[in-house]
This record gives sequence, C-alpha cells and structure tokens, in this order.
Amino acid sequence: MRHRRFPGLNLTRASLNASLKYPWFRARENEDERKHKKWGAYETEEKEFEWVRKNHRGRHDTRCVEAEIMDWSDDVAYAVHDVDDFYRAGLIP
Repeated sequence: MRHRRFPGLNLTRASLNASLKYPWFRARENEDERKHKKWGAYETEEKEFEWVRKNHRGRHDTRCVEAEIMDWSDDVAYAVHDVDDFYRAGLIP
C-alpha cells in the first residue's frame, strides 16, 4: 500500500501504466502543442507518475503495449456501437 490515508485500489505499476493513454504531463505554454489538449498527469502528481513509468522501456512519452491495446479496443468498441446505432435507426439495411 503506497498511501495509508488513501488506500484506493492498490493497482500494480503495470496496471497503472497500461491506463495511461497520454503518458505525459500537461504542457506549459511553450511546449508541444498536442500536450495542451490531452495529458495523463499534472505536475503535482510527478512522484506517482514517475513511479508508474519507472520500468517503461522506450521513449518517455510513448505508451506501453497494453495502453496501445486498450486504446485500440476502445476504438473498436465505439465503432461497433456506432454501427449498431445506425442499424437500429434503419440507416443500414
């Protein structure tokens, strides 16, 4: 348990890393534009973020394989749901 006052789910480092769709901090004004719109952590969470990313292999701002799979799965689920909606609305014969 990392925090006695806030036990939470006590997820593993790998589980937390897999949930980081945007593995970077919110950008400052003069940094990468894509990091202004979407980010995975605030600077106040740096200690926890660095702990989660400690064993990540690759560039510091790349997703782990599990996060890539999670993102792809999410896209597939939304696409299937959209097709189902169109079918039920009678827009697909």
